[in-house]
Amino acid sequence: MSEIVDAFIVALRAGVPQEQALDAYYMVTRGAVDLGALVAQPRPRATFDSVSKALILLQARACQTSFEVHALLTAGFRGGAYGRYRTLHELAVIAALISQCGRQPGHADLADRYLDHSHIDQPRSPTAGRSAPVRRAARLRRYPSSPGCARQSWW
Repeated sequence: MSEIVDAFIVALRAGVPQEQALDAYYMVTRGAVDLGALVAQPRPRATFDSVSKALILLQARACQTSFEVHALLTAGFRGGAYGRYRTLHELAVIAALISQCGRQPGHADLADRYLDHSHIDQPRSPTAGRSAPVRRAARLRRYPSSPGCARQSWW
């Protein structure tokens, strides 16, 4: 996916109008999404090992990040798009590492460790799934108070 961004930058430097470059960028990203959906489809008697699961997850995250880059470029936020591009490059490096080393005997657990750690990367509200009284109690516990400590606000 990072090659898509590189091609977009080359096209802009070559004088291609930004709208055409963004349209081409979007079409290639959309094609990557369609290809990923085709590969990830469940098939009879097909089992995915942990390396395949990790690569499918990384491809989906890369497509999402690529759409974010497109949205930021369309809106004119080049700095933000560059930050997401760095994330896209990081995902490409991780995918290359898992693809090349994930099935070698010394690194057989590499994909499993990535999958076990991937839930940490997913943003989640700390109060998701809690009832209203529990959410209120969680808000109240944010501020430490004890006899020797004044109540503090952390923002």
